[in-house]
Amino acid sequence: MMTEAGLAEWLKKSLQDAKMGQAELARQLSEKLGRTIPRTVVNKILMGEREIKATELLAIFEVLALSYPLHRT
Repeated sequence: MMTEAGLAEWLKKSLQDAKMGQAELARQLSEKLGRTIPRTVVNKILMGEREIKATELLAIFEVLALSYPLHRT
């Protein structure tokens, strides 16, 4: 199971790989989700201070053009 800290580290690396900043991620998430996602929310997620909602996580995958991970047991 991934922890909040692990998820935050994954998102930081994914943003770096995509050469995208917090403000741009917040803007694109807001557009995709149809509600305002302030940059401060993205920052709190990156600091491990706020959980990512399922809809936000799916939107992050789309915005960063990542494949959805599949876990099989």
